[in-house]
Amino acid sequence: MVPVLSMSQSPTPAAPRSPAVDEDAACDKSPSSKLGRLPPQSHHASKQIPNAGLSHTATPAPPPSPKLSSPAASDAESDTEPDENEPSLTRITPPPEQKFENYDKGLKFIYQWAKEHGVDYTKATCRKNKDKILYKHLMRCTRWGKLNNNRKLTPATRKRFKRGSKKLGCKSSFYYGACDPSAPNGAWGVRRRGEESSYLDNHPPVAVSSALAGHRRRARQEESTLKILTDHAAAGVRPGASIAILREADRDCPIIAKDIQNLHQQAHTAQLGYDGKVEYLFKQLDNLGYWWKFRADGEHNLDALLLVNRDCFNFFKRYPDVLLVDCTYKTNAYNIPLLSIIGHSGNNKAIHFGYALIQGQDERSFRWIVDNLRALLEEEHILNELDLILVDREQACINAIGVSFEEDKH
Repeated sequence: MVPVLSMSQSPTPAAPRSPAVDEDAACDKSPSSKLGRLPPQSHHASKQIPNAGLSHTATPAPPPSPKLSSPAASDAESDTEPDENEPSLTRITPPPEQKFENYDKGLKFIYQWAKEHGVDYTKATCRKNKDKILYKHLMRCTRWGKLNNNRKLTPATRKRFKRGSKKLGCKSSFYYGACDPSAPNGAWGVRRRGEESSYLDNHPPVAVSSALAGHRRRARQEESTLKILTDHAAAGVRPGASIAILREADRDCPIIAKDIQNLHQQAHTAQLGYDGKVEYLFKQLDNLGYWWKFRADGEHNLDALLLVNRDCFNFFKRYPDVLLVDCTYKTNAYNIPLLSIIGHSGNNKAIHFGYALIQGQDERSFRWIVDNLRALLEEEHILNELDLILVDREQACINAIGVSFEEDKH
């Protein structure tokens, strides 16, 4: 029988990041399985707007000043109390009327102007000329329209109560179109509408541009910003550090941590393809040349995983006389035991060649690890060269080794 030496204070090697650990932790978090769930067997109507061409250069007269809500009401209106649910109107002048060299430059100016004034605009409707080429947009405030509550939900019955609609029925709008409708590739310009309501917002401007999703989306799509975020996602940089770097270059950068987290999730989903996370892990282990074993429970949840690096194991085969088995705890995203399997070289250097993730430090889990490890040593014809196994005072591990190596005599 292989002697088992128990140490009260054995050096615990630093636990590397497990390949099975995913930052988003999207696997099953039930108490019965924290590692993940095994995949099933597989083979692998727009409203017409009046013609507002921009071929003329005359500037229309501004509409009369609308009557805005004011706390000081006249005596004639004091008899009717204002509706508390009705939003107050705020006069926000649309972007100034001017011409631009092309479509892209004008659109960039509109979005920058909106960002500086605490609002945002979207392309609500479009018009095409007789050649079926776009030549005009009706730009509306992003909070125009109203929510179609077709299911008649109330705050009490709505499940996603934190995802309320941003639509407030805002009527602020203007035209953005080609100066010559027959030549949309040429100059474009901004033209204000004649309606009085197009100058009114029923909401105040936001204090910071990050409160508007459109500004954050356009900031993420900039080539330089997208490259930084992509590189950071590949390197595992935290969202907070990425934001700090972006705001060193542009202090008004509207991107928030949630945007970066969504970008990481999109990249991770694209990397997985049609595979589940556990299935993708197994494919990666095969590609990297790992020797691995797994165990699943009755509900097809991943219960234990044993990994052996072949290069490190081949080095261990030169000095297979001593084996150290030690377990760390709460050193990974799932707060489950990580078992390290370590050998030593001829110059007394540690060889970390095996790792295992198990559900708990019980004799059943240790027995499964030790049995598979013994089978690997026997397969590589070095079982008889093993003289000593070092463990700490984990009685469950000692019992498992005693049962598995009971018939081995050296």
